[in-house]
Amino acid sequence: VASRRSVAKAWLPLLRAVCPEAPVVFDTVDLHFLREIREVSVAKGYDYDQSLSASENARRLLAQYPNLQNTKTWRLYEEGYTTELRVMNASDATIVVSGVERRELE
Repeated sequence: VASRRSVAKAWLPLLRAVCPEAPVVFDTVDLHFLREIREVSVAKGYDYDQSLSASENARRLLAQYPNLQNTKTWRLYEEGYTTELRVMNASDATIVVSGVERRELE
């Protein structure tokens, strides 16, 4: 079991190389990208819509604040989002902590 996206990103290649038959489970602890996009939303005063996915909220947020994509905060969110999804796709199973997070990944 690998926890946290940064840990899983760093260790997953070695785990696969050393123990290729061992199943790898990624425990997200929480979906970091979901928390991060919500934090960006709050900082910008954007009304985060819980009925939409994080990526849809991100698209709407960028439409409202186009210069946001040039900020360090936004680049960190995008990098984290990409890393987290890549780690999940490279794992045999993923553990999330809530139904909201599960729906986010469906």
